[in-house]
Amino acid sequence: MALRTNIVSKKKNSVLKKILKIATAFVLFIAIIVIGGILYFNNQNIKTPLLKYLSEKTSLNINCDKIEFSPLYPNVLKLGGVTIDGIKVSEVYVEYSLEDLFDNKDLDIKYLYCKGITFKEQDLSNLKQEQIPFEAIKIGKLDLIDTPLWFNNFKAQHATFSAQNFLLMDNISFENGSLSADTAQFENLELKKLNTKIDLEKEAIRTNQFNAQVLGGQIQADLKIDPAKREITFNSLTLNKIILKDLTHDLPKYTISAGISNLYDCVVILAQSKVILGQITGQVKDLFLDKNQINYNFDGKIDEISIPSLQITAEHNEVNATALMDSLQLSLKGKVFQGEFNLNSNYTKNLKDYYLNIDNFTLKDAKLEPTTQLVDYLTTKAFEHNTYIKSLNLDNCEFVSNIDAFPITIKAVKLNSHNYSFDKDSHLLVGNEAQSSLDLDSLYIKDLFIKRATVHSKLHDKIFSVNSDLIEFSKGNNLSFSYTYDDKLKEAHFNANAKDFNLENLNSSFFNHLFNGKVDFSTDLAFYAQDSSHETFDNVPSPEEQEQIVTESNLLKEDIPSFAKPFYGYNLVNTNQFYLKSATTEGELSLSSDSLFISDLGLDLVNGGPKKDYVLNFEDFLFAIKGSDLGLYKLDLEANIEDNIVKTKLSSDLTSSHISARASYDLISKELSSRTTFVSLPKDSLSTLKIEGPIKDLKVIINAITRGEMRSGINTDHLQDTKGKETSLEESKVETPAPKETTLEQADLKAE
Repeated sequence: MALRTNIVSKKKNSVLKKILKIATAFVLFIAIIVIGGILYFNNQNIKTPLLKYLSEKTSLNINCDKIEFSPLYPNVLKLGGVTIDGIKVSEVYVEYSLEDLFDNKDLDIKYLYCKGITFKEQDLSNLKQEQIPFEAIKIGKLDLIDTPLWFNNFKAQHATFSAQNFLLMDNISFENGSLSADTAQFENLELKKLNTKIDLEKEAIRTNQFNAQVLGGQIQADLKIDPAKREITFNSLTLNKIILKDLTHDLPKYTISAGISNLYDCVVILAQSKVILGQITGQVKDLFLDKNQINYNFDGKIDEISIPSLQITAEHNEVNATALMDSLQLSLKGKVFQGEFNLNSNYTKNLKDYYLNIDNFTLKDAKLEPTTQLVDYLTTKAFEHNTYIKSLNLDNCEFVSNIDAFPITIKAVKLNSHNYSFDKDSHLLVGNEAQSSLDLDSLYIKDLFIKRATVHSKLHDKIFSVNSDLIEFSKGNNLSFSYTYDDKLKEAHFNANAKDFNLENLNSSFFNHLFNGKVDFSTDLAFYAQDSSHETFDNVPSPEEQEQIVTESNLLKEDIPSFAKPFYGYNLVNTNQFYLKSATTEGELSLSSDSLFISDLGLDLVNGGPKKDYVLNFEDFLFAIKGSDLGLYKLDLEANIEDNIVKTKLSSDLTSSHISARASYDLISKELSSRTTFVSLPKDSLSTLKIEGPIKDLKVIINAITRGEMRSGINTDHLQDTKGKETSLEESKVETPAPKETTLEQADLKAE
């Protein structure tokens, strides 16, 4: 029993051992196969069949340096040094669906990672749609690192792009995209350190948290770009230290709109108007920009508004500006010329004309130092548009000019002006109920000093008037004047008065002589012109006649004040020139003085020296009477103007002679004819002085009728050196109205 039992037990153990051996051997075999397969595939043995399959599937020339693949993870593949028809990728990691590799419709990639992509634009253009056999490529998660990215008008050579649910069909779509690049370009804009999130909306691109360095500063925005419509819409926009030289040039092909934009320390250069806006901080609402117009509302501060060409800078400016279509409404408050200013204005375009309306401009405690450029601008371009000034005020402003052509310095200026309009076509002031008041303190015109002056002006119903009740000089003397021009009647009136006016006030570089003494002065003039509403008028001189006229009275347009142009006609030979029309001038003038002194004008010398006659030009005559002073006593001068002829009568005692004179001057032809009789106070010498001819070429004739006591005569030494300058009466063949045999008694009676 025991043996039998033992035998049975031994048989059972032998079967179990065999089974275990067989099982162990099978497991070992499987392990060897698996380990061997892994070793086989890691030795790049899958590279050849895989590249062959991909090339056949896509008709692309595909190659790579390295492939990592594991049968344990058959849906994961890692490649290095990949080339696809010229396109190179340094590293690729992909998780895919094995089933889709054999599906000709769609390719489903769970994750795709590509790094170091390089290609040329031609490499992309060589790829054909039919080379990619899938109707759609779906990528659950896409990461492109260090890749060129070209999308519409956006380019970046080394960008990083990530997206969820990336779908490539006829178009591209994705969700939750992000983009970053150290450098990029959109249209003409260079972008640096770009970071943004991207979503696609049909044919538009929406970016959120857009952040980049551009135009010297930083931009933060949420925006939408519609390439088809060429539109950029900002939901939010923040610009920090941006420099905008010409926005329409930077983005000329896009329509740009933004609801609210914030600016911090930005700079805008308006190239067309040559204005620089510096350190702009504020908010812009309702921005709309295209190649034709710009609309916006800005409220904030502009630290500097400068016009470099005019050397003008306004600082610490508070600004509100609204631009809409062809209009600009501006409210501005700041500091300029060391003073404070306030401006409210609007600028509009109506058809082809522009209109500037200044509702209010005030300037207080400023020091104005005009430059040559500023004066040129004010005289040539300041009123290129139709301009309306509702209110203009200067308060306690100093005016200092170092310009030779504009030598005016004023200690304090106060100006109030209202309702003036300027018409750019006629260059005339127009409007109704316009008025101004001007108060000047310590006025210098070169070295001519005026202590104080007040001037008032009005413009109503085409009647312009200006008057001054007070022009006070340093010696305590006053002048007053008034001027009125009626544009409807084409006539003007001028009068001026002075009582006991001390001529020392006139001693300045404006005159070649020094003055001493007091005068009473009064004038009342009237000018009547023809209707100048037409370029043609009665009695127009021929071009030949005008050639003669303009040689004497020619003026350029810029030389004629606006109010005087109705008295002038066009030179038909040169339309940039004017000549005085056959206007009528009427009026009277009177001047009297008990005692008057003028230096270096020895008129008394005419009635002295030897009994000799002279014919001189006016320049030589003035030189001949230099070196002696002129004393006038009991001076009485009267002038009457009628039909453009000025007739004067003068009577006065000199130091050694009594003189009486009559003169006639034609304002149109500018011809002068005068005769002065000199009778010595002892009545022993008699001379006549005749001055006649065109004002630019006067001839002076001195006739010594008789001589008594010898006194100094005119100095003709300088004339001896120039042949022909000094001529006798006989040589000149000039007839003298007063014969030499005239007696002293006869001459005295004529003088009386």
